[in-house]
Amino acid sequence: LVKQYFLGLMRRRSMQPVWQLLSHLSAMGLNHWATHLSFSGELSALKKLSLIIPPGTVAFDVGANHGDYSLAVLEILRPQKIYAFEPSSAAFEILRSKVDENVVKPIRIGVGSEPGKATLHNSTPGAS
Repeated sequence: LVKQYFLGLMRRRSMQPVWQLLSHLSAMGLNHWATHLSFSGELSALKKLSLIIPPGTVAFDVGANHGDYSLAVLEILRPQKIYAFEPSSAAFEILRSKVDENVVKPIRIGVGSEPGKATLHNSTPGAS
């Protein structure tokens, strides 16, 4: 269901400015070597996206970790719902403790380009 919605969204001609902006930002090295949203350029990107994405849309945070990006998206873009995907059990529990699950729906699963199972490698002691 999520995949169908996302693919349908990607095909809309009206979304072309969004994809162009995201492509431009990724080419600039968005989040390269940065450890926090305020240093990575992601807050700036969200502010630019807020000019073309209307409030009340649906957002996806793939690899949500502790939910910092979901919270920034919530504040800046004001979506109706955020689906936050995080496969690490330790990070997922922190994510759940930080968000309002009526707006940000944490989902403990990894997202990839193909269906299947994979091993999650984590360098944090005690993480699984």
